[in-house]
Order: sequence, then C-alpha cells, then structure tokens
Amino acid sequence: MNRVAVCLALLCSQVCGVCLFGQLNADFQHDKAQKSNCSPVTIQFTNTSTGSPDRYEWTINGREFSILEHPIRTFVDTGRFEICLEVEDANAQIDKTCQFLSFFGSPQLQLSTADSILCQPGEVSFQLSSNVP
Repeated sequence: MNRVAVCLALLCSQVCGVCLFGQLNADFQHDKAQKSNCSPVTIQFTNTSTGSPDRYEWTINGREFSILEHPIRTFVDTGRFEICLEVEDANAQIDKTCQFLSFFGSPQLQLSTADSILCQPGEVSFQLSSNVP
C-alpha cells in the first residue's frame, strides 16, 4: 500500500500530516411550524450542518445567544428575527447560514354595543375591535 492510500485509509494521519475533511455546510432546522406564531413562544433549534463542525455560534439579529449545538430560545418580543448559525471545523473552515422567523402579539378581541339596556323583543348591534390587522 502506498503512502497516499495509507493517508486515505487513516483519514487523518500523522504519517502524512494531512487531514481530510468533508466540505463544511452550515444548516439548521427549528420547530416553529409546530408552535403558535404568537409570543411568547419557545423554539428548539437543531443543527443539521455537515462536514464535522466543532464550533457553533448562534445569533439573533447579530447578537450572540448560544454556542450550544442544539439551543432552545424563548421569544417574548414580537417582530421579525434573523437567526444565524456560524460553524467552524477543526481545519478552520467557516460557513454561515441565516433564516428569518416572525412572531406576533396575542390577538385581543373586544365586543361592544351602544345599547346598555335591552327590552325583549329587541335587536342588539355589536361592534368588534381587534389588534389583528
């Protein structure tokens, strides 16, 4: 067996001094589809990156929130959030991916009527107001 074959067989050989790593590709999933769009909501993020990353940096709107491989985050505020995952492998390759998530306030409904007294038979008109566009 020649030296190249030995290196390939061992993948990371001290004899060759060369380590072979797959292409690093950052990717993740989240469980928002199974949850409400109304805040507060707790989201589980799952790293699905390929290429053997060993460092994880998660950010929300550019601010770091976790270095765990599979973090959990509770969103209390409403709005649109950019979630990014940056990964790095032992060969110093870096890759990054981002997704957007949106959360809304809980809907608030209010019924009202101009009539405070109703005699039977009578008709009542209600007016509906909501914070939902």
